[in-house]
Amino acid sequence: MLLELQVVNFAIIEKLTISFEAGLTVFTGETGAGKSIIIDAISLLIGGRGSSEYVRHGAKKAEIEALFEIDNDHAVVPLLNDLGIDNNEQMLILRREISNQGKSICRVNGKLVTLANLREIGQKLIDIHGQHEHQALLNPERHLPLLDQFGGEQLKKLKNAYCKQYEKTAVIAQKCRKINQNEQQLAQRLDLMQYQIHEIGAAGRFKKRR
Repeated sequence: MLLELQVVNFAIIEKLTISFEAGLTVFTGETGAGKSIIIDAISLLIGGRGSSEYVRHGAKKAEIEALFEIDNDHAVVPLLNDLGIDNNEQMLILRREISNQGKSICRVNGKLVTLANLREIGQKLIDIHGQHEHQALLNPERHLPLLDQFGGEQLKKLKNAYCKQYEKTAVIAQKCRKINQNEQQLAQRLDLMQYQIHEIGAAGRFKKRR
């Protein structure tokens, strides 16, 4: 569970500390109030892509830190053990700093970790879902599967038959390309041999004249 979030010199935020309790927490406010910036900060804290653009104007670095309470059987515990990160107090502190030069420093319970490690740990602690993210229809990669599903069993049979025929055609096409390639190689070899025969003959005639 996320207990506390602290954001310093991030975007338009100079310093912000938010404490959380069990249950639902809702951020409300008009457009431009900064709600999405808090989500952006959390996203960077769990391994999101960062840059110097996130550092508040005039500051040397942005700092994001969060305190989590975890049980001994939490999914992140084996990963922490593998990385040699102490969590005996069932508390986990994630911290990320981004300098105005774009450099990033990541720490978990005070230990330096790579961004990849931070991302792996963060993904086991927080899920972030953006607007319309749950709507598969907006994902182009889902369009064909949805159409196939709409076609039902009849379309599935036709598609399977087409795939099998396509695979057979691809094998035949590969064999044809190989035959053509072999013929080309034979033609090139024949040209080379004819040239060599011509050169040998010319050398023999030249020797007889001498």
